Amino acid sequence: LKRYCCRSVFLGQEDTLELIKRFIINVKNFLKENGGAYFIFSSLSNREKLSNYLKNYNFKSKIVSSKKYDDEIIDVYFISN
Repeated sequence: LKRYCCRSVFLGQEDTLELIKRFIINVKNFLKENGGAYFIFSSLSNREKLSNYLKNYNFKSKIVSSKKYDDEIIDVYFISN
């Protein structure tokens, strides 16, 4: 799954927000109780949709790091259940 997901995004076959949505949907299957996970998010994607996905799947989230590159900000999110 990891190899397919990453390859399809790099080849332009899938919107990165859709990949993050699949990650959010599936990550609960791998987390321990009160566990958490990190992922990277680009400001070029739709932050409002991301916020809705996290809310709909009952995740708490916070940005733990940000870095600006030219016209883009890359955020590292930590999510927990």
